[in-house]
Amino acid sequence: MKVFVTGGTGLIGSSLIPRLVASGHSVTCLARSDASATKAKSLGATPILGSHLDLAVLAHAAGEADGVIHLAFDHDGIADYVRVCDEDRAAIAAMCDALGSTGKPFVCANGTLMTAGETEQCGKIPIEAFPRWKSEDLTRSYADKGVRATTVRLPPVVHGPDREHPFISAQIAAAKEHKEAGYIGDGKQVWPSAHVDDAAAVFHLALEKGEKGEVYHAVGEEGVAVKAIAEAVGAKLGVEVKSLSKEEAMGRYGFVGPLMDMSNKTSSALTQQWLGWKPEGYGLLKEMEAGYKY
Repeated sequence: MKVFVTGGTGLIGSSLIPRLVASGHSVTCLARSDASATKAKSLGATPILGSHLDLAVLAHAAGEADGVIHLAFDHDGIADYVRVCDEDRAAIAAMCDALGSTGKPFVCANGTLMTAGETEQCGKIPIEAFPRWKSEDLTRSYADKGVRATTVRLPPVVHGPDREHPFISAQIAAAKEHKEAGYIGDGKQVWPSAHVDDAAAVFHLALEKGEKGEVYHAVGEEGVAVKAIAEAVGAKLGVEVKSLSKEEAMGRYGFVGPLMDMSNKTSSALTQQWLGWKPEGYGLLKEMEAGYKY
């Protein structure tokens, strides 16, 4: 297939594009800058200059492709989350409208946070302040319009050796500043995680064999305790590990603070069954032990 990928030069895309190329697909990749275009070429893709806001560019590239994988999302604009999610839905609509009733695949990234349960069959909680669930609903709606539309939910932390995840690096930075590593309450909240190569494999499989309207979980570890993450940071930096109030965490960790109080245990058992996928990468705590800079 000729596959169009948005967000292809990011963490997951950098693992996904070489995987697609090695499987015989040709890849075009959205590139926001000359530097991104250079990286896209190094990964084996043909760059298309533009951003996820350039709807005409997205529509044209999707219309020329045999399938689309949509990874791009404005994580830098998370302080204005409603706007960011509005922009995401506009991009989804532009690309899916261009695919039309062709049966071609469209694979859209979303998240496991705000999911009303642990499995792929649980829907998202419709909270207006966190409206990324609308992107998932919109993607699913195109499955009834002739697009083989699927969603891959990513865990809060996708880790790999080439880039530190901001949810972890924010905790490292705060621990350095305050000379202690913190967690909220008893620290029994858990985050799912995945190695980047495992996450990329789910997108690849969803493109090739995903069932229209289905949701998949790119989850390697169902739940890593938030306290264990703090303990790993504390051990590396040699600082005290202690419980914080919600207010203290909000002040120290910014947008990561509220997430530290969320428990998001998530299963990928159905994804493994449906796609024949098995996570093989090492876990988050091992990544923090061996790969993170402190």
